[in-house]
Amino acid sequence: PLEGAPKEKGRYTAHVTLDVNGSAVTHDVVYCRIDRPGDEARAPVRTTVNAPGPAVLHALRGIPLREITVPITGMDVASLVESASAEGFSVTVALDAAAVSDIPSLAQFATRLGDRVAGWRVSIPEIGVETLEPLAAALRDGGSRSQLEVVLNSGLANIEAHLAAGLARSAFKVLLPASANARSELTALRAAFEKAGYEGFRLQTIFGAPDKNDDGSNHWSVAREVLGSQAPGGLSPEIDVTSIYVTRGFGESYTMLNAIAHRLNGHTYFDELPLGPRARAVVFRQNGSWIIAAWSTAQPAVQMLPVGEATGIAATDANNNAILAPEMEGISIKLALTTAPMYVSGNGGPLLSTVARASARKEAEAF
Repeated sequence: PLEGAPKEKGRYTAHVTLDVNGSAVTHDVVYCRIDRPGDEARAPVRTTVNAPGPAVLHALRGIPLREITVPITGMDVASLVESASAEGFSVTVALDAAAVSDIPSLAQFATRLGDRVAGWRVSIPEIGVETLEPLAAALRDGGSRSQLEVVLNSGLANIEAHLAAGLARSAFKVLLPASANARSELTALRAAFEKAGYEGFRLQTIFGAPDKNDDGSNHWSVAREVLGSQAPGGLSPEIDVTSIYVTRGFGESYTMLNAIAHRLNGHTYFDELPLGPRARAVVFRQNGSWIIAAWSTAQPAVQMLPVGEATGIAATDANNNAILAPEMEGISIKLALTTAPMYVSGNGGPLLSTVARASARKEAEAF
């Protein structure tokens, strides 16, 4: 054991000095203290993995995270799919529609991979909207029963033409690359689908590799993106694996995602509680119990949440370390929020009905 190492869960760097033949050799070793992975816990997030080697897959199991996407252009992708699926991962294979020149060969490759592939992902360009249906047909002809996902690389541009060309008929799910206006763009995309007659279609956000921040706040932003992009029906956002694991070890977000998996275990997304521009609170539930993931959007903020006669109020930080439960003021709890997410859980009380009424008002206003 490392002498003087913190006992709290988190990501740490140990400065290790070794005496090698009388010379001091110093190394920095990144390690994490996390909740042990269990059979039931699953992180509500997927990840894009360009090179799913044994070390990466082992790190993902520790979260635990079991849904990965690999590019068809990767080295020996068939072997990668086979090894990852054998280890219990659900694998989606991604390809670029503009780069496919031999559709019969794609059908043969789909036949070769068979049921080891859980899904196929096709990125389609702004132009050439007619490219999707032939690819979907080729995958079906190859015997693939896997789900087809579509990434709109051009965002909302030309969405009406894509829908008219059969986007919603061919795709099981549509992914929108994240941007600074991701929430409003996803709302606009949903409105376009509904206008075309496809209500309740599966729409989700996909995040690229995170920016590197020198202030160490990168892990918080990834955790906020994952929590803030949850959706009904178990739809999960997708992040790049470099948020989780890099060549030299665990990424900044590793412990955060492990905390999300264990803190939300058994709870499903319910809705978001409107708090105004200074903070966000996403609510998850399991029967009458609830968990709130909350954070401030910029500066620290204080928020009051009505919980009434709720019992078992408890709180943890972004790494799932227990912290003091929020103070009660009347029928509400007082949350002191920062940009690092915190979790508050409880049983019963008016919170879930409050969230449901706010959601109903929002839908009525949008109608």
